[in-house]
Amino acid sequence: MIEVIISAAILAILAISLIPLLSYGYSETVLSGKKSVAVYKDAESLEANLNNTTDGITSITAKTLTISFGGVIVSVPGKLFQARVTYDTNRGDALIKAFKPD
Repeated sequence: MIEVIISAAILAILAISLIPLLSYGYSETVLSGKKSVAVYKDAESLEANLNNTTDGITSITAKTLTISFGGVIVSVPGKLFQARVTYDTNRGDALIKAFKPD
């Protein structure tokens, strides 16, 4: 009889220690899903807005993109579009960037 009580106590201790771990894992998975959906939607709207509209775009700045291919340097003038998306009020937001050549 004492063996049953001891084994039940051991199982209870294991369950109590594993439940927060599983709960945390689940909440982080849900948060990651929310972030992915928010970033995807914002990136989609940013790409759509590159066609001369500014809805949802946080900032537009003139930028020159410089690429080096071995000894050859290529400079491409254009604009850098940025949009910030909030995916969770407690955890923060993400910044989406896109470059549009002139």
